[in-house]
Amino acid sequence: MLMNPSASGWIKKHIPTFKKEIANAHYTEEEFYHAMKENGFVYANSVATISYPKGTTYQLTLEEISKVNLLDGLGFVYFQLHPTHAVSDFIKSANDFYEYLKTHSWFSFHIPGFTSSPTSHLEKVIQKRVQTGESTLQRNFSSLISNALLYLDVLTFEHYLKTENNPADFAKSLEALLANTVYLAFSQKTNKSTHEELVLKLLEISLRYNKIEETSLPFKELDYSLHQNPIERHYILDLACMTIYADEILEENEHRFIQILGKNLDFDQNSVKTSIDDFKEFLKVNKGKITYLDYSNPFRNLYDNTTRMVKVLVIRNRKRLIREIRQSKELVYLLRKSTVQELNDEEREKVKTQLLDICKVVPSLAIFMLPGGSILLPILIKFIPDLLPSAFTDNKAG
Repeated sequence: MLMNPSASGWIKKHIPTFKKEIANAHYTEEEFYHAMKENGFVYANSVATISYPKGTTYQLTLEEISKVNLLDGLGFVYFQLHPTHAVSDFIKSANDFYEYLKTHSWFSFHIPGFTSSPTSHLEKVIQKRVQTGESTLQRNFSSLISNALLYLDVLTFEHYLKTENNPADFAKSLEALLANTVYLAFSQKTNKSTHEELVLKLLEISLRYNKIEETSLPFKELDYSLHQNPIERHYILDLACMTIYADEILEENEHRFIQILGKNLDFDQNSVKTSIDDFKEFLKVNKGKITYLDYSNPFRNLYDNTTRMVKVLVIRNRKRLIREIRQSKELVYLLRKSTVQELNDEEREKVKTQLLDICKVVPSLAIFMLPGGSILLPILIKFIPDLLPSAFTDNKAG
């Protein structure tokens, strides 16, 4: 029976299977990466694991399957380099790796202090790395994108084991390339919806190693020569193909972009076609399993999880919000107006300013005061009239 990755002690229960299917497995690096694409981990949509037979993980959540995949990915690269080592050596090395990242990166990972058990500590670290949705946004706005770039941890760990160089420098470089490439791939779409624009902004500000201004370079300035590892290059190409084909439509300029990207990464046209076909096949096979998002857009979960979190914050702070909103008749008027017609630029700015003032005095809404948090205000505005109706009815006369 499959262990529960949400329960304490799951790694110890997973170790016998881990030894058989990962530590002692005879995959090449390319075969393992392809398997991680097939199970969705590379695409940020984990629907299965390598460790367990297909069908046994159907009751697990995306987060739980992702935990197993992340541990297996880290373990695979470790035992590729140290085939005679013990699992306890791998656990220690993984903990040391994440501790090094925590210490040497400008961004704080909020990884917990060591516990009495190395496996228990690694469970907590993996939980922090994999977290998606409400709890992540509540604790740290900047880690919202982490679930979409989890394979970056695997590649960074491999680099760390091979070179013993600062893994944060490597991660920063590869993350910047990934973020830039995905951003530019999104930008190829002729008609962008409001949702897609928000996803782009969330992507820009939801990085672990890079600041916003470092991830907005034009295509011609991106230097892919810094990453020669074939798997690193495949990962960049696969994320771009996933982004391009998210709506299952390949426009001419999108096709041209992906061909140029493939050339910059030293892939021939057949390799680029294979990357696109792999994602098409993943969508075809797993549409019914990717229930947490609109499967036509693999980054949709960013928007959906953010929307759910904003809704939760509004509900939990309902009374305080009503009290604060009532103090501004102009804000009530503009919010009510926004439900029936588009506000002009001046009115939108007034709403934004006054809502941010309210967020300053309601501690739980401080998330909107963080860098980039103001882009979530349209979601907040969307929910207020429905969740706080009394604030509007009581003030209609005013």
